[in-house]
Amino acid sequence: MTWAIVLFLACLQGLAEFLPISSSGHLRISETVLGLGDMPVLFDVMLHLGTLAAVVVVYRKLLAKTLAAAARGVMRPREAYIRDPDFRLASHVLLAMVPTVALVMLLRTFAESWASDLARVGATLLVTAMVLVALHVRVRANRRRRDADPAHQTHPAARTLAQMTWRDALAIGTAQGLSATFRGLSRSGSTITTGVYVGLEQEAAASFSFLVSIPAILGALVFALKKFDGNTEVIVYGLVGAVVSAIVGYFALRWLLQMLGRGRLYLFAGWCAAVGIFAIVRRFTH
Repeated sequence: MTWAIVLFLACLQGLAEFLPISSSGHLRISETVLGLGDMPVLFDVMLHLGTLAAVVVVYRKLLAKTLAAAARGVMRPREAYIRDPDFRLASHVLLAMVPTVALVMLLRTFAESWASDLARVGATLLVTAMVLVALHVRVRANRRRRDADPAHQTHPAARTLAQMTWRDALAIGTAQGLSATFRGLSRSGSTITTGVYVGLEQEAAASFSFLVSIPAILGALVFALKKFDGNTEVIVYGLVGAVVSAIVGYFALRWLLQMLGRGRLYLFAGWCAAVGIFAIVRRFTH
């Protein structure tokens, strides 16, 4: 590993973690093309910590409200869940982790096997492209219904974070678990799409998507530390990479939210399809 590679992978992580193009898939393809082999798990997780910092900065107000509500309601969770929407949000974030953790633990061996085959990663990127197209189709359909029925007499309005249910949380958590299992399946793309399909507003689905990434990344760090072999060079590379991925990730996340507001996430479908085809061709020609 060289500093040039560290900076490249950190920038790639910062961009691909938030843009719906799959950071894990792009990192796997880049590692293969550059002949790096399998990167240390700790280095990969430290890059994710950098993007986690970007989430905390962008969503700092919502995160502060949610944590404060969780602290207030911890003694009377049942009552707080009914009355406090911020406590409900905190509860839903934790609830979403149940299917995520279950899928990661149950399919861990399968996930490693899947990631080892570049053609499979490429095929999953093609699935991500289809997911983004499906999101665009659903959003356009929702807008047509809203324009045709502004009073929402026939079709209910999309729900906010305060209106989401425990079923929504489980669905989005399941999508996150699948994205952790199948390299090439965009975490942000799949969770936002799932949120929209269960009836959430795009902005609410995006906010929840990035909130549930926080415990997921922290859990991955704990797992990576258990496998740490004491190589301090990895930590140095990882710290620098984390700073770079945090800076790049901050601007990528702001850009994503702008694209989301304009309904243009489908534009990334073409990129995912192109990279997916490249990965499949690469697998069978090298």
